[in-house]
Amino acid sequence: MATLVVKLRDFEYDANRRFRGWLRTITVNRANDLYRRNSVRPEVGVDDFLQRMTVVEDFELFEESEYRSVVVHRALELLRSEFSETTWQACWMQVVEGRKAADVALQLGLPLNSVYLAKSRLLARLRDELEGLLD
Repeated sequence: MATLVVKLRDFEYDANRRFRGWLRTITVNRANDLYRRNSVRPEVGVDDFLQRMTVVEDFELFEESEYRSVVVHRALELLRSEFSETTWQACWMQVVEGRKAADVALQLGLPLNSVYLAKSRLLARLRDELEGLLD
């Protein structure tokens, strides 16, 4: 974290590159520095190397999934205050809970069209908020 605090001062945003890539580079470099300093790298055979590569690929998939989850949840927290509770619930019930629009309309006492509009408006706003953050 201390390295990140120092490096963030020099960070310049480039729309053609990803912030996560920059952050990952810093993290990998710091980890490599730690390994070199502590001489932790043992000699490994081909099988060990291939096994470690699989773990790294799985970790990268997890890292990407975790990043997307955090970004989407944070965006949703920010957006919630922009919509009425009824609009929020209408969208949430359809998207997250997987309920049919007709069931949601009946439960919330809304016209069916209003339920569809709520979902459409909230998801459009979410897409706008996430534009450029998710590849």
